[in-house]
Amino acid sequence: MYSYSTVVVDVDDYMNHYSINDIQEMINDLNKINIMVILLENQDLCNSSAFTSKLSYQKSGQIKTISTDKFYYETICRILNHEKISNLIVVSNRKIVLNAADRAMCLTLSDSTIIRSEGDMSFGGLKCLSQIVSKVNSLYKEIAQDIIQSKAPSKTLIVGINGVDTSGKTVFTNELTAYLTKQGYPVTKVHLDDFHNPSKIRSAGTCPVTSYLENAFNTDLLVDEILRPIKINNHLNVSLDLLDLESDTHTNHKDYTCNDESIVLLEGVLLFRPAINKWLDFRIYLDITFEDVIRRAVSRDKHLFGNRVLDKYKEKYIPVQKKYINTHNPIGQADILINNSNYNKPQIEKKPILKAFDLKTCKNTIKLEALHQNHLETMNAIPLSDRDKDMIGQITSLMISDYEESIAFAVVDSKSMPVGVVELFNVSWRNRRGELSILIMPHVRNMGYGRSAILAILEYGFAP
Repeated sequence: MYSYSTVVVDVDDYMNHYSINDIQEMINDLNKINIMVILLENQDLCNSSAFTSKLSYQKSGQIKTISTDKFYYETICRILNHEKISNLIVVSNRKIVLNAADRAMCLTLSDSTIIRSEGDMSFGGLKCLSQIVSKVNSLYKEIAQDIIQSKAPSKTLIVGINGVDTSGKTVFTNELTAYLTKQGYPVTKVHLDDFHNPSKIRSAGTCPVTSYLENAFNTDLLVDEILRPIKINNHLNVSLDLLDLESDTHTNHKDYTCNDESIVLLEGVLLFRPAINKWLDFRIYLDITFEDVIRRAVSRDKHLFGNRVLDKYKEKYIPVQKKYINTHNPIGQADILINNSNYNKPQIEKKPILKAFDLKTCKNTIKLEALHQNHLETMNAIPLSDRDKDMIGQITSLMISDYEESIAFAVVDSKSMPVGVVELFNVSWRNRRGELSILIMPHVRNMGYGRSAILAILEYGFAP
């Protein structure tokens, strides 16, 4: 998983709401966390002495076309190639810019949930941008790594995302989907709320708490149409007409597709009960206090329930969650536990124990150094048999001129001795593609140097 080191801000979109001082403050905040900022467009800022470091991508006199998707796409690709990076974050509220960023496989951030509620991450404006980028580079990167490490090859992984009401499950799932997708992993989202039973079934019985626990969701439909087929077939292609809560009719059409490379994110309340829990491969729990629940409920749901919102939660939803927590211990079942009391600064409080390859497990540690002729001269001085020379394809001495067209590093051991060369060539940063070549000297073969070097250069190439 790579971190994001560059943010492109569509300043034309924000100039009506923020001053140049606001934008400068945003840049300073991002620079403090080592994020480079590129401002997209705006002629006024081109002439401002406050913005002189990274304005080469703004519109110039030669560019006559202004608002076309092609222009924005080419501009984003130009940035990727020029900066030699394989990823960046594009911040905008304009659909044309967000679409161009999607086409270039860049992560998008928007403070408008109306434009693309499923495709981007939402945030509270430019003043919160540094917090959101930090959240992406820490929380989502770490969680995504844990999820990928737990996924078996050629097998669909089902991740359950659970928490009490208002804990932030839907926002978290949407943001994790965006992060994983832009990292190249196919993701299918499933919301338990789409599997509600009709109101007549939900309200059956005299106790609202028991009725909700037993009747709120059509778990049989979820298992029969989604979870079981995935587990049996390792793929899914199904269309369902699910319940629309407002009309209480089955007019909520959903298409679900996945394959053996997919990650399925299933989010909802009460997930870690046996009927659903047994189908899950990985579990994430978002933890907040019930005081947080009340505070967020007033903010989120008052327009739905009016002044009765507190009664709704105190008499039904909170008792339901307390009974669920006491009976099924979702925190104990979770592979990852996140304290989500602060949306912008969530904290991971529990991590899974995974058997994953670690560079420290190699027999020898290495580091990469920019390749120089003195590295090659040291390796040239190592006596090689004809068989060794034939093995590494060395006809003449290694020369620095052989690596002028590539990004090359010397593989150096713990004693600062060069033991090989690893290089990337034919690199297309825009398309996140390149070829890799590695040479490890025969006398240190089978000692872990090659594996360590490959992982290190991939980290360089894809986690700037």
